[in-house]
Formats: sequence, structure tokens, C-alpha cells
Amino acid sequence: MRRSMCEIMRITSPFVLTPEQRAVISLSEGRHAVLASPGTGKTEILAHRVVHALSHGVSPERMLCLTFTTRAAEAMRRRITSKLPPDHPLPEIGNIHQVCRKLLFNSGFLPPDWRVIDDLTREDLLRDLANERDGQEPHPIPPQEGNGDRETKRQGYGTTEEWNGEFLSCGGLPEWWRSPSSDFQSYKSSLHVLDFDDLLSETYRLFLAHPSRFPRYDWIQVDEIQDLTPAQWAIVNALSTPTAHCVFLGDSQQSVFSFMGASMPALQDVLATCHLHALSRNFRAASYLLDLSMRYAIRSLGVDFAPLPEPCPRNIARRAQDDLRLVHIPSAAPHLAEEQQAAWIARLLHNEFRRGVVCSTAVLVHSNAMAESVAESLERHCVPFYKISGDDLFTHAGMRDFKAYCQVFHDPRDRLAWARLLKRFGKVPTQKEARDIVGELDGVGVSPLDLLSPLFSSQNSEQKSVMEKHWRAIDSFRRLLRPLWRHMTEDLQRRSTYRNEFEVFVRYGIEEGLYRLEELDAESGERLDETILLRSEKFSRYTDSAYAGLCHELPFLDVLDKTKHELYRLAEVDLLVGDEPVVVATLHKAKGLEFERVILPCCEEGVYPRRGATPDERAEQARMLYVGLTRPKRQLLLLHSRTPSPFLVPVLDSFSRKRDVYRNAFGIFSYFGCTSDWLVRYRKSANARR
Repeated sequence: MRRSMCEIMRITSPFVLTPEQRAVISLSEGRHAVLASPGTGKTEILAHRVVHALSHGVSPERMLCLTFTTRAAEAMRRRITSKLPPDHPLPEIGNIHQVCRKLLFNSGFLPPDWRVIDDLTREDLLRDLANERDGQEPHPIPPQEGNGDRETKRQGYGTTEEWNGEFLSCGGLPEWWRSPSSDFQSYKSSLHVLDFDDLLSETYRLFLAHPSRFPRYDWIQVDEIQDLTPAQWAIVNALSTPTAHCVFLGDSQQSVFSFMGASMPALQDVLATCHLHALSRNFRAASYLLDLSMRYAIRSLGVDFAPLPEPCPRNIARRAQDDLRLVHIPSAAPHLAEEQQAAWIARLLHNEFRRGVVCSTAVLVHSNAMAESVAESLERHCVPFYKISGDDLFTHAGMRDFKAYCQVFHDPRDRLAWARLLKRFGKVPTQKEARDIVGELDGVGVSPLDLLSPLFSSQNSEQKSVMEKHWRAIDSFRRLLRPLWRHMTEDLQRRSTYRNEFEVFVRYGIEEGLYRLEELDAESGERLDETILLRSEKFSRYTDSAYAGLCHELPFLDVLDKTKHELYRLAEVDLLVGDEPVVVATLHKAKGLEFERVILPCCEEGVYPRRGATPDERAEQARMLYVGLTRPKRQLLLLHSRTPSPFLVPVLDSFSRKRDVYRNAFGIFSYFGCTSDWLVRYRKSANARR
């Protein structure tokens, strides 16, 4: 007997559905695309749709919910769980890579000893391969946001166009992939590892060969469809039954991931097969911000809204003078403009903190280099902030070692994790040498775990030969890791937390000289262990909050088993809890986030658009700026040193303009909020040019 939505849902928030939202939630057959601009309650609708389907008899085993990021998947899972009775079964929820991983391993296509590697490990392997192939370092990897077709784009094993274009033809896979002769593919196979691109290609290849062994879904929901590649669309279609009910949600004006393979033509092809719906009620932005973003989208992006977006009644407000500001900071030298703007931002926030004015603020930038410049200025002015861009906490050597440490406790067969620990505790010069040693030990039947047993001894001449060959590394590995291993083994049987175990791991490593001065801020004079632990405080706070119940009820071994996959996938953006006073992020990382105030530096020609940009690149950079304009709820502040971006011309009349500049005693421009650092550098650069 079917239960009504009211019976199965336990609404815990005051969210009131609009008629157009109810119409989307009640869809039950056919293919539909929901065009949802920022702030229209899309995330809440996704959760309500799942609960509605479950209440109307749809089996959770026949449902698939795809998101773009791990963070979005976890958020959706929490919202759905909060609306269902305790222990109610859930559908499959995750991003496309998580789903492919489950399909490959649960269907038995891959042996249990194979592993999925992250981006950093994949780049390590690429570097090793390049060294073996020609003795040279690989070509520099350009700083980009996110993942995607890294192997093909960066190292010449095919191109993004080949991967996305040929994926759907010629039996589903491009010729360069069907050939097993790729050096990198062979190298990964020898190590029994897959990267994120392999998850997609292997899933599709095996589906073509063994379709009956894969599950098919009758009810499919996909979020952020503007960011999917043709390869990902192919997998979505492969997992759908011929009569599947599919609902795709997204906003084509936020398509900014072309470097990952996202394709606007592919999106248009999908939209052509769907009934179209639109969400027009905006629950995020104040009315004046909504009007600004709407005029920008119409004039700069060519959007034809039908119907026009309208603000939620509670967000209809009169703007204050400082709610929309365009600040001109003239630059004495073009190459110092970004640094001057960063210093201006730091001084502004510093003065506000001194006056006790605290407002949730995001500084959203166009590049990792600019994010670093802003972060350095905030540090000099003692402004607390949280940075999400480029190298983050999870690229830190200590954190990567700790994740490997947890991984081998859960799965002692993980050779890459053991190799990472062997490099650190065995003091092996390179990761490649450590992997080779682990491979040699495995070849003679010795696991690194065996080496930690005080009772272990060589059983035959082959083992003895390998042990003698690498005696120095093995001796150091056993001597340094055994005490830590005993401690962890004891903690696994009692209640503990990730915070405790990480602190023990890092402090022990520093005491033994395993982590050296590259992590130490020489100017601050802080102790090395305190510096690392301070940087990882967000990780500790997140795990304390997310796993509090598990850590209180279960031994740490069980906690590790239940959280291992999430720990492996965590990124710094996942650690945001909403109480950060200042967040520094690139625009790519800011998608899906919202803040009371947003500061956008470098809103000028030469940045939006970049010099020499092609028409497609110009269009994407205009969409990227749109992402920034739609993040704030109350205030928006734009900075520029040169002519404002041509994309902003239609909305410039909405801003209060200000020129923050005066002349100092030397007749040289100084700027409100700037320290003298930039002036010193300018003089040095001027002298160098002479």
C-alpha cells in the first residue's frame, strides 16, 4: 500500500514549495530538463523528488541520483535522510566516478587488490613514466581547477576532443583507448590502479561487452548537467532503461568546465530530447542583486528568460549605498595591479575586524595565483580566512601520509599506500623507488605488514636476497613505524577520533625528523608541529562533527571502516561548515556556495576576457563572471585597476563608484588599504629595468 508524501516525509525546515517546484517534484515519467538559475532552491527540490518517488512506490534499487561533486552528494544524502523515517533504504547517490567505482568492484570486473588513485598520485605516476621514458621531467602541468581528461590532455595520449567525440562512435571507445599499447595505461595496469578517467572508460567498455551484468535504472536524476562531458552522458544513457524516467537539472549559464571536457553542444543535444521546465523564484539574493544578475545574463550572455526570475518576498529590499560598489584602484605598474588589489582587500577586512564588523565574505578570484596573493595579504594583516584553491590541505605531505596510514589499517593489500609509508619511514629518496621495493617484496611473498612483526624472518633465499638488497630502507621502516603501529593497533580496539590519531601521527613524524622545514613558516617562528596542526584544524573540526556519533559508540576500527571512502575523497571545499568569516576561492571552486558578501577583484579587460581568448573562451569567461555575480546574498564589491570588463558594461550603472587613491609625499600613488610592500617591489622592479 502506498503511503502519502506527508506520511513518509518528516519536514524539519520551513521550506515552502512554489507551484513550479511542486510540478517538478511530482514528475513521474518521460524525460525532463529543469533550467534552474542560482538560488532557486534546486538542492531542496532534488531531495523532495527522491522522497516523493519513494512515497509513491518506486523501489530505491531502481533509482539513481547523480551529482557533480562529493560534497553535493553528501548534502543530498543528508537532506533526504532528514525527511525519511530512520533506517529507510536510500537510492544510489553519488557523483559519476563514485557510481562507476561501485559498478566495477561490486560486479566483480576488477579484483579487490586494484585501487583508484587520486589526482596527485596520478601526476606522480606520470612523472615517473616520463623519467623512465626519456630521462626528463614531463611538460609542466598548467594550473587548472578540477579533474578531467588529465591523462589525455596533458601528456599527449590523445586529446579531449578525441575522448569526448569518438566515445560515442566506433563501438563506444576511441581507437587510441582501445589499443592497450599506451605506456601510461600499461604502467598503471602493472601497479593495479585506475585513475578517474579510467573509471569512466572501463565502465563503458565493460558495459558494451557485458550489458547484462550491469544494473539498469528506471528513475534517474542528474544535477549540474551543464558540467557533464559526452563520455559521462554516454554512461548515464547506458545505465538507463529504454523507458526510464529522467530529470536533468542545471543552468547552462554556469557552464565553466570546458577544460574538463564539458560541452555546450552536448548539453543542447540532451535538452532537445527533453520537456523543458524553469524555476523562477529566487530564494538567495536580495532583489537588487537579482536584478543585476538578470540584466547581466540577458545583455552579456544572451539569455532569454521565460519567465523572468523574481525575488522571494522576504528578499525584496532597498539597497544601501555600499551594497553594490565598483572600486577603481589605479595601478602604478600593470604587473603590480593584482597585488595592490589583494592588499586593498586585506586592509578593508582588517579595519572591519578591528571595528567588530563581521560579515560572511568570499573573495572569489580568477586564478590560483591571485588566490595566493590574497591569502598572503590577509596573513600579513592578521585576518582569519579559509582558502580553497590550488594546493590545499590534502596535498600536504603529512595529510597524504596519514591517509595512506589509515588505508593500510583498513586494507593491508594496498601497495601504493605501503609505498608511501615506506618512502617516509624508510627514508627512500623517491616514491618510484619505494613502489619498486614494495613490488619486489610482494614478488617474493613478503608484505610490508610482515616487516612490522617482531617475529618475522626470511623464509627462503629469494626473500633473504631482497631483504639484504634493501636492508637500509627496511631497517629504517621497521624501526620508525613499529612504535606508531603499536599505538594505532591499540587505539583501533577502543574509542578514538581522527583528530587524536592525526595529532599523534604528525607529532611523532616531526620528532623523528620525517617532516622538515618546507612546512615551516620561517618568518612566523612557529613550531613546525603547531603550524601543521593549525592548518589541519578544519579537518579535525569536520571529522569531530561529522563522525561524533560513530566515534562515541564504536571502536575506531569500525569508524575507520565506515568512513574510509569519504576520507579518501575529501577536499578542502568539503570542510566548509558556514561559520568562516572570510573564504578565498577560485570561481570554479565557488560554484554551489553562497555568502553574505562577495568581493570580485580584477573585473577588468585582460582578465574577463583574457587577452587573445577565442570566441568560445570569451563566452565561458563571461559565464565565469556570472558565477561570481550570483554568489552574494546582500553585498557585491567589484575591483578593477584598468578599464572595467566589457562584460560588465550593461550593469555598470547599478554600482556606486569609488576611486580609492591619494598621492603620498613622494608624488606616487598610494592606495587605501595597501601596505608599503608593493611600493618596495615596484621600486626594485623599476631599478631592475634600468
